[in-house]
Amino acid sequence: MTATSSSPSDSAGPVAGNAQLPPEFADLPIVASCTDCGACCSRQGAPPDYVALERNLHFRNDPSFADDAERLDQLPDVARELLQLYLDESAAGTRPTDSACVWLDSESLQCRFYEWRPSTCRVFELNSPGCLIYRRLCGIN
Repeated sequence: MTATSSSPSDSAGPVAGNAQLPPEFADLPIVASCTDCGACCSRQGAPPDYVALERNLHFRNDPSFADDAERLDQLPDVARELLQLYLDESAAGTRPTDSACVWLDSESLQCRFYEWRPSTCRVFELNSPGCLIYRRLCGIN
């Protein structure tokens, strides 16, 4: 019996990291940096782990949130104020929860508080399936 092989793009699209991507992402180029993008932050509203911690105080007892709880407690005043503004406005229904992250600088498209970003943002990988999905949603090629 002879084994045949096909390239990853024959059936499921390009490969980013270790993940096989669907064909609808085949036209998105693999990029070298996040510079001038901001797609992953464009629909978060606010740093997601911090929103979870603030809205679900019992999460502070969950070991998987320990690092984020510690960072949250050390946020600079401006970062905390922006987070609180988001929490208040989204709870009141005056800010969409899928708007750009309040920490995203609209000019540089970079996080204004990168050093204090939560775990979700720290582990998000360039060219991952999630990255490509956000780029597609935002029309960033």
